[in-house]
Amino acid sequence: MERSLEQRYAIKFCVRLGKNATETFQMLQEAFKDDCISRSQSGRWHKAFKEGREEVADEPRFGTARTDENVNRVCEVLRSDRRLSIQYIADTLNMSTFAVHGIVTENLIDSGGEYFEEF
Repeated sequence: MERSLEQRYAIKFCVRLGKNATETFQMLQEAFKDDCISRSQSGRWHKAFKEGREEVADEPRFGTARTDENVNRVCEVLRSDRRLSIQYIADTLNMSTFAVHGIVTENLIDSGGEYFEEF
């Protein structure tokens, strides 16, 4: 994480110097070698700084998908029919398939079935 933050500062510096995205990425590769971020990441950050972004840190993310309430909602749907697809559950509960998959695999399957003990 610290390495990518350093590289974002370097990209911001290159943008201020008027370097284009290709020149910036080449400089990053030279400076950071194997720890260099990808060309696409470099390009995205270059574009963001060129468009006026000042902050180098990531935007905050809200991790509300795996709340106890959502785990219980998924569990209740699965109790009604364990053969339901991840997509169907996500659509039914108005959640992302990524969130439902995470709940099913990490909270329900990895728990050893404790959510389904009464069956």
